[in-house]
Order: sequence, then C-alpha cells, then structure tokens
Amino acid sequence: MEKRYKGLSIFEFQKMYPTDRDFYKYLAEMKWNNSFICKKCGHTHYCKEIKEFDRQCSKFRRFESSTAGTLFHQMEFPILKTFYIVYYVSTSKNGISSCELSRKFELRQKTCWPFKQKVMKAMESSQNFPMVENVEVDETYVGGQDDKALGRNEGKKKIMVVSIERGSKGVARWYGRVVETASKVNLGGFMRDHIRSNAEVKNDYWSGYKGMEAHFPKMTREKSGKKG
Repeated sequence: MEKRYKGLSIFEFQKMYPTDRDFYKYLAEMKWNNSFICKKCGHTHYCKEIKEFDRQCSKFRRFESSTAGTLFHQMEFPILKTFYIVYYVSTSKNGISSCELSRKFELRQKTCWPFKQKVMKAMESSQNFPMVENVEVDETYVGGQDDKALGRNEGKKKIMVVSIERGSKGVARWYGRVVETASKVNLGGFMRDHIRSNAEVKNDYWSGYKGMEAHFPKMTREKSGKKG
C-alpha cells in the first residue's frame, strides 16, 4: 500500500472554479441537487429569484439563498476569496495562519481569523458517517525526518493511522488519528470508529491488524513494501 494519493492542486482548483458564479453554482448543486424542498412548508416547486442560484418557494414565497445554512452565509468579502481560504486551510500540511491568509487575499487579519476558525470547526468529524465502500488503512510517521526511527520504532516522530475511502471518482474522504503505538488496540479502535463492518478493507501484514477479520469480514491484507 505504498500508493500515494494526489490532492487537488491549486491550479486544478482555479480551473474548476474561476469565477464567483462557478462557486454559487457549485453551492446550489450541492445544496438542492435539483430537488428543492421548502423548509417552511415542504413544497417542492420554486421560482428563481433575482440572483441566478437562489430559490423562492412558489407557494409561500419563502426566499432562500444558495449560501444560507453554509459557511458562506452573509460573508462580508467576496465568495471567491472564501473558497480559496477553505482550500488553503484544508490542504496546508503544516497549517496556515490568519496573517498569511490576510497577505494572500488582501483582507484584514481580524477578518480572516474568525472565518478560519469556522472552517476548522466544520472540518471536525462528527464520527456519525463511517466509511462504507473500498477502504485502505495504513500507518505513517509524522513530525519530520528522524534518523533514529527504524522499522515500526517511531523514534521522536509520531505514528498516524489513516483510512482512505475510494469512490468511483478517486478518493472520497479520509480519516486520520495520531496513536501512541501501532498496536491492535489502537489500530482496531480507530477502524471500528470510522469504518463500517461490511466495508471492503485493505491493509498490510503488520501484526496490529491480525484478527481484524472477525469485525471486518471483507478485509484483505497485502504486502506493503515497508522496511522493518
């Protein structure tokens, strides 16, 4: 399981969402998915408001914007910048400060800081949505290079176990957790928290996964190519 998963690059992101309109369209598609339901009366018919991607119930005339109920509702700066802030916060390996966001997007630091906190809060897992499809589980080391780390001995670094769910279009989502050791207790606890028992799970022959077949009957194990 040495395969590495490539995230969406900033250039690909810019190509997918070059304008404010593209972001509003994306939000509308994600929110309603062509099946509008009025939150007040349950009516499913709507007419379009002045703004292209907003909706208005044709029965009670209740108005709803594509940003209502999202991170982007009533933002005081362009939605294009809010989406890019979400991108940088969610993809920066070492994190990104509100000061750096301020410089990148020519916004006040006091404006960036609360929105960054909202994004980070939204990224927290509720753990109510376990992975259900093809899942790969592996451990890795975080914390930089450590020449004293041999095999499964982490040295000064930390061990992180990661599960990646693969959908029809690539990586659908992933969970990660820093653990003290790559033991059966730690690895099994993580897997049971985030993976449904009937999922097709792949991992390697490390002893920490031994016996997991009892809880994950569709689990398969393969060589990882790791040393040690």
